[in-house]
Amino acid sequence: MTPPFPPSGSRFFLLRHGQSEANVQRLIVSGLEAATKSYGLTATGKDQVRRSVIEARQSGILPTKLHLVSSPLLRARESASIASDVLGITLRIDPRLRERGFGTLELTSDENYERVWTADREDPAHVKWGVESTSSILSRVSELFADLARTEPNGTFLLCTHGDVASVTLCAAQGVALSRHRDVGSLDNGEIRGVTAGSGATI
Repeated sequence: MTPPFPPSGSRFFLLRHGQSEANVQRLIVSGLEAATKSYGLTATGKDQVRRSVIEARQSGILPTKLHLVSSPLLRARESASIASDVLGITLRIDPRLRERGFGTLELTSDENYERVWTADREDPAHVKWGVESTSSILSRVSELFADLARTEPNGTFLLCTHGDVASVTLCAAQGVALSRHRDVGSLDNGEIRGVTAGSGATI
């Protein structure tokens, strides 16, 4: 019997980073070497995150007590730092929330995202162009979720991450085939969404 995903007892929310310089330049920037030092948030991106976090807190979506974890990439760290300031909580970094690896498509036009997503729909386990497979993303994210749930069994977590990592996570939580991750779990820049288990959501 495989464990439920997300783990029962804990609550998880995803925050996709705000608009980044890579978004504006229409570049794929996923590698740690470039993305941990450069391609941070634009002024618009900072406003997106701040507004989203404030609205989520004021509406009661985010509770007063929660834990904040971020991808190590600059655009995510800057987004999480804004959330940290708004919510008055500490931030920690976990590499398992990093962007999907895009292999030889790194630093190429973001038009190549569609090539990857088309291949995902045909075979979500593919590694064309050296791209990280959706199953690999799910493996590292589910490991993180399990570790967090063990540390704080009834805790609430806000996880700052990236587009494909978020869409794969949300798709898996709903028990939908990973080939549909872009249809089911796509987040806008700065958007916050709860990770809610659906029928058959096991890993």
